[in-house]
Amino acid sequence: MSDVGNAEALYRSLGSHDEQKYVGHGVWTQSTGLSKTGDRNSYDDYREVSAAELERLRQLADDRGPAKHEQRDGFEGGGFAVFRHEADMVDLRSAYAVVDELLPEHTYALPLAPFERDSLAGIVALLAARRRAEQVKGHYYFAEFESLDDVADLDRAHALIRSPSSGDSEWETYLQEGVWVRGKEPQRRIVLPVGRDDLERAIRGRETAEVRYFDVWFRSSPKGWYLLHDYVRRTGSVDETPDGPRWRHTDVLERLKPGLWVVELGERHFRRIFTVAAITGRPAPGRHGR
Repeated sequence: MSDVGNAEALYRSLGSHDEQKYVGHGVWTQSTGLSKTGDRNSYDDYREVSAAELERLRQLADDRGPAKHEQRDGFEGGGFAVFRHEADMVDLRSAYAVVDELLPEHTYALPLAPFERDSLAGIVALLAARRRAEQVKGHYYFAEFESLDDVADLDRAHALIRSPSSGDSEWETYLQEGVWVRGKEPQRRIVLPVGRDDLERAIRGRETAEVRYFDVWFRSSPKGWYLLHDYVRRTGSVDETPDGPRWRHTDVLERLKPGLWVVELGERHFRRIFTVAAITGRPAPGRHGR
């Protein structure tokens, strides 16, 4: 008993009939180990430990205690959600990483189904980015995505927007190198803060995109019950707007007037506009479409 390295287990007493056993990795479980000794007040079976001995015993238990990797029947093939604490495992959104294979330092983990992986990876990336959000040259920058499943990969962003760190000016949409135009606040949209290290990558993604889609908001009609729009498809350096089933050249983005809003859309969102138009029998919105 002079060497705590010989101890079989570490216990703590929380009251006359309440005790716990340390099983490793910060986890204590209910126990009756002390109560089962021949004499609860005997020093033949157990003894108190000093603070230094406590830390040593905790480390020994951590080294030999198995990591908490729970099984989920039917959930496999999507990698693992990794957590910092056992208590976090009740909520997948508390994971700090999503990995394909577990490493020794991944103490607490849950297997994921394939359909869970991308969404959870997106949530983890989104929360991590929000924690490290930073202003760059007087602005906060955000990448915009069509789906939460896309957030884990910055290259899947379909738009780059920014707001002044002072909060006293308009949101802006990235149009082309050196050109930002008036945009809209990203309410009900999925956005990821972009820091200094990723800003150039996000800009390059907009510059090298094969096709980009824009919604140019003009103004309310005189009656005030609908908005006037131009929808623009940019392929390389060519801008086109829909004209019935066809496309025609447009220079609307080259002659933007002050006060016009420009929102960059994802391909799926853009195509939905025309699908709805086809289903409802209305013409696809074109120049100043209703």
